[in-house]
Amino acid sequence: MKITLERDQLELKPVSDVYRVGVGHDHAFQFHRKDVCSFMEKMQQDIGFKYVRFHGLFDDDMLVVQSIVDYFRMRFIPRGKKIRDVNFHQVADVLDNVLDCGYLPWVELSFMPSLLAKGKKKGLRYLNNICLPKNWGVWSQFIQDFIRFCFYRYGQDNVRQWRFEVWNEPDLSVFFAGDQKDYFHLYEVTAKAVKSVDKELLVGGPSTSGCRWISDFRQYCVDHNVPLDFLSTHHYPGDAFGNTFKAKDAFRFISVVKENGRKGIGLSKTYEDLFYNPDQFAGYTLQGLLDLEKKAVSEAKGLPLYIDEWSSMAVFASPFHDHKEEAAFILDAALHFDPGVNGAFYWCGTDVYEEQYMLGASFHGGFGLVNNLGIPKPSYRAFELLAHLPKNHAFIQDDELKAVYFEEGGEGALLLFAPSFDVKHPKSYSLQLDLGEVNDIKMYRIDDEHANPRGYYEKLGSPSLLSKKEEAECLTESELKEEAPNLNPTIWTNDVWLYRFKIR
Repeated sequence: MKITLERDQLELKPVSDVYRVGVGHDHAFQFHRKDVCSFMEKMQQDIGFKYVRFHGLFDDDMLVVQSIVDYFRMRFIPRGKKIRDVNFHQVADVLDNVLDCGYLPWVELSFMPSLLAKGKKKGLRYLNNICLPKNWGVWSQFIQDFIRFCFYRYGQDNVRQWRFEVWNEPDLSVFFAGDQKDYFHLYEVTAKAVKSVDKELLVGGPSTSGCRWISDFRQYCVDHNVPLDFLSTHHYPGDAFGNTFKAKDAFRFISVVKENGRKGIGLSKTYEDLFYNPDQFAGYTLQGLLDLEKKAVSEAKGLPLYIDEWSSMAVFASPFHDHKEEAAFILDAALHFDPGVNGAFYWCGTDVYEEQYMLGASFHGGFGLVNNLGIPKPSYRAFELLAHLPKNHAFIQDDELKAVYFEEGGEGALLLFAPSFDVKHPKSYSLQLDLGEVNDIKMYRIDDEHANPRGYYEKLGSPSLLSKKEEAECLTESELKEEAPNLNPTIWTNDVWLYRFKIR
């Protein structure tokens, strides 16, 4: 297959940076960690994400509402629950660290402090209370106090640059102990509390999975005169926990756990066996996400729309996240976002992550752009590559094999990749490249042998804990390295090849 760069025949358009509006992170308490802050700061420097979004700013581990009965020996003192403090000290620690890392906070107003909650239902490993408030007036006052605290500490003009989002994925029972009607009321009370302090603050929702509830939620806000500055939602092609996991899978889970227990297989590999199904995921396509985006944009009816979680699949412990497949997916998605989407937040930044388990293996298929040691994965390199390419582009070819040309100020680049969810049936593409009148050609690759730290980790035998020497070696293996240009390459499915050059 011959690919000829005919620059005068291409209609160049600016590259959208919607993919750099934000990045996600697990939950608020993690921003107390020195390693997480260093990973996220380096990510901001290399890629330039603007906002960071995370769950659980009001979880019990953040100590925002404490009572004398929290200490178990005081649990049965009459009226003890009425002896309480509201304190945002640990919230300040987290927000300080977020700002010091170079991000603006995308403030997810979640979850419910247990002392304010109507019930005791918890959602995730870090025991977030997912219930409605016991007293709506108390909750409203709590939100107002939080906003005033933000103004006092960070200044009104600075806080007005932030965004405030009510809750996370209220359409999923693991995140919200209520129904759609309950969430709409929660949003109404919360949004009005925010606006009662400052009408200029921007607040939105519904932060649903699978681009759900957009139309109903927007209409509710119109009908009830509820403040709504932006809409937010999430999408993944393979959402195992929220949308594709069925009750029948429980029988397979029992069988897998019993068999892996008999064989002595560890937690990381067992979790992969439970949720990663390459045969099922082979049928997923980027077009499925684009169709969801198009529908959501239509339902937004002109309101700003943010996809503030996206990735290849919501499957924890998926090898897909650690290898070249994720890099190819990211490039494809980032270059095809619907123009009606105002911003997107990749999920998520690091493998320091504990929604279900805090897996210790250095590479375990976590959602992060870096592993739990801060080693960049191919996904990180894809974002880094995009962030530093020339700012105008055109597709030369947009089929199974993608060929994209970039140009700016005498600099040119050709990006080649062949994205696919089908990891079992790779294809090869033998190419002849004619770049025309260019010089100083440099070549970079993301494939099985290049920028692939997990591949090197597996060659080491996948040790449960890396030595300092091995960690440094994996970091070196993660780098995008300049190579002598090969203009007759054979590219395999999910390989990424980049040529950079000067235009004569």
